[in-house]
Amino acid sequence: MNRLFINKQRIIILAVLIPFTLFTDYAILQINSLSELWLAFTAHAMVEQVALDFLISFAVVCLWVWQDAKSKGVRPLPYMILMVCTGSIGLLFYMFRHVYNKPSIAEQSIAQSAQHA
Repeated sequence: MNRLFINKQRIIILAVLIPFTLFTDYAILQINSLSELWLAFTAHAMVEQVALDFLISFAVVCLWVWQDAKSKGVRPLPYMILMVCTGSIGLLFYMFRHVYNKPSIAEQSIAQSAQHA
């Protein structure tokens, strides 16, 4: 039973994932060159500190996704590659696909009663 269930959490993830992906595309189109991006990152020590903070948080999230995927019998490597290439977009996609992909209690009881009938 590999259905995608739509519940409140998954709708919230989609409500974040779609506009964030569109904004990321817009931001990428605004960059004229990688050197311009590098200059923006190194313009101020606080920007570097925030970037380092996000990098540390990203590493922790990657460890969580790896362990969570393994515990669910899902291959984590494709999601790691997606997260490295797309950042939060990959994480949100993983969460949409695997974290809240469970039937509600009502759907579980209906499925159990159908199996016993």
